[in-house]
Formats: sequence, C-alpha cells, structure tokens
Amino acid sequence: MLTLKGNKIKDFCMVVKRILQILFFLLFCHVGFSDIDGFTPYKIGDLTPGKLHELNCSKDIFVYENEGKLAVSSLPKNNASKLKIDSGLLIAVDFGEFGGYLEFFNDSEKSVFFKVSNIKKIFEIEGCLYFAVGLYHINIDSGNIQRLELGKRLNCEKIFDFDSAVRVVEVRGSKIYTVCSSKFVILENFTPKFVLEAGFWSLLYPNSIVVFDDENIFVGMRSGIAKINAVKANIEFYLHTGEKIPECKAAPDADIEKSLARWNLFRKSGMNWSD
Repeated sequence: MLTLKGNKIKDFCMVVKRILQILFFLLFCHVGFSDIDGFTPYKIGDLTPGKLHELNCSKDIFVYENEGKLAVSSLPKNNASKLKIDSGLLIAVDFGEFGGYLEFFNDSEKSVFFKVSNIKKIFEIEGCLYFAVGLYHINIDSGNIQRLELGKRLNCEKIFDFDSAVRVVEVRGSKIYTVCSSKFVILENFTPKFVLEAGFWSLLYPNSIVVFDDENIFVGMRSGIAKINAVKANIEFYLHTGEKIPECKAAPDADIEKSLARWNLFRKSGMNWSD
C-alpha cells in the first residue's frame, strides 16, 4: 500500500488541486463552443479591411441560450422588443434608417403610437421603464439609454450616452450589457464599469448577446461569434466555417405580428402621432 508523508502529501495535494483547476477551466471557462461545430478561432488582428468586406457579405449568426448552453441559428423574423407592464404592453419596432415606432397597447385593447425611432430594447429596473436606442447609418453613429415615463404624454429623459450606436442589450439586475457599433460596455446603476473597444465588428452588425457570466459573454454577428471576457478584458473572434447555419425555429412573436398589423393600419389611415 502506497503511503505519503510530510512534503510528499503537500505535493500530491497541489497536483490534484491543479488538475481540478484545469478541469474546471475546460468545463466552464470555454462554455458554449463544446457543442457547436463549424466555428474556428480567428485572430482579430488579421481582420483586414478586405477580409471584413468579405465577411460583411456573409450570413448573420444569431446566438441564444438553450438549456444552459450556447446555441446558434439564422436571424429571427422581427427586429423588435416588447415589455409587459401593469397597464398593458409596450412594443418597439426598429426599421433601421427608416425609423420605427413605440406602441402602447393598453388592457382595454386601445393602441397609441409614439414616434420614437430605433429602439433596440425596452426594459425595467427597480420599477422604472427605460429603452436603449441606436442608429448606425452612413455618417451617423449614435446611441443612448433613456428613461420613459408613460402618462397622458410620453416623457423621455436621456440617462446615458454611449457615443456609439447601440446594437443589442442584455439586462441582469442593475447591470446592463451593451453591444455598440464600436465597443462593448457594462453599466451598473447606469455607471460604466467596463468598456472594451471593438471597432472590428462595426461592419459585422452584432445582432444578439448571451451572458452566462462576466467571463463568458457571446455576441452573434455577421459571419461569426465574439467571446468577451470582461474579467480579463479580452475578446476572441470565432469565424463560421461550417457548411450551414441552422434555421431559426422560433415562431414569430404573436404580439409583435399584431402590432405590425396595427401599425400598417395606422400608417395608411394618416392619423397623427401621439405626443
């Protein structure tokens, strides 16, 4: 029978501890890519203007969480956001450079349209309503977060300016994970806690985000996926090299489809926007 004494026991424990740390790292610090084929690490420094133009012509990769794992698909049908509130439903639809709208559909099934363009996400923190807006088009690159007060009139107050177009947003408690056209920002209580420049993806149009934790943040975009580690302040890019991107299986959101139908009727009727 093998017996260990003194320093040998300490050495043995250190080896076991190190093995467990490596296993933990392999299992958790690389979450997401173990079950997704068709992605290859690609050096961001090798993304030349010519290569970016090539990738700009590729298909979009949409990321989402499925049973605790990262999954990918083609883009869902509608570029919209909705939020259920006590008095009804808020729905925002973004038409890019062609504008968009914010609709309040109350519990009495009456609809009010507000001319607020390019809303990427509506969300609620500690009982207050907010929305993030962003437009990246030709020489326009702007985005911010505004507080929304919904009464007889729509009152909006700018809370934070990103100086870059907001693309996608994920809210976790008081943390707001924001992908802009040229950077990634984590706000906590509307104060920037982490900023990472990421100009390479401005031509790849980020479209989705999955946050497992601050070390495992995944951003879907045209031609690939970016993985962000906000603890180590680094970013990696994984290029899609597989044959086919799975089609999005999610059915169109019924509330958003109905909102678009109401919007079309509103637009054709020539009615005025609400204040």
